[in-house]
Amino acid sequence: MGIEAIAASILSRSQLYRKAWVVVLVVGGAVPLGLGQSRAPGMSTDAARLTRSDKSFLRNAAEENEAAIELGQVAEQKGFSARARNFARTLVAQRSRAQQELLAVAHTFGMALPKQLSRRDRKAKQQLEKHSGAELDRLFLSRMALDLDRQYGSYEDTAMSTQNPAVKRYIETLLPDVKHQDQVAKAIAPGEGAGSSNDQ
Repeated sequence: MGIEAIAASILSRSQLYRKAWVVVLVVGGAVPLGLGQSRAPGMSTDAARLTRSDKSFLRNAAEENEAAIELGQVAEQKGFSARARNFARTLVAQRSRAQQELLAVAHTFGMALPKQLSRRDRKAKQQLEKHSGAELDRLFLSRMALDLDRQYGSYEDTAMSTQNPAVKRYIETLLPDVKHQDQVAKAIAPGEGAGSSNDQ
């Protein structure tokens, strides 16, 4: 047998072995990368456990964080009292961190979250921007006192009902901040116990 014939024989056997290897892996349930679908980078294996309720919570939380950030920025820049501005500054910093953590949680499940204000919150921001000084403080703090109280209740309810570990960890991490923000907003909002000494 000539050299060319030997080379052709070896190549034919090599191709046959590769085909047999693929068949064995597929039949055995182990499909090599490239022969089947691969998981997206960073995708959680627990994606199936993200319920409709979990998704609704994540979307709402993202909108709430964005509203607190953007309304807080307006109050920090145009507010009258140092207490209101300090509260707004702290709120913006805490919710900015929370938003990044929330986006990371959503990313592990391949879920996109809103990164813009809702229509309701856009109107609230536009209304806030029309004012300055003490009137802006009043509008901002009153709005935050209502929003944070509602958010704290929603976070507590979701923490008890969700079975998703990632969602639960996010809530448990942020819940103390939300509670403290709620208490401070109520303490310094007009008509909500403004005589309290809790500034932060």
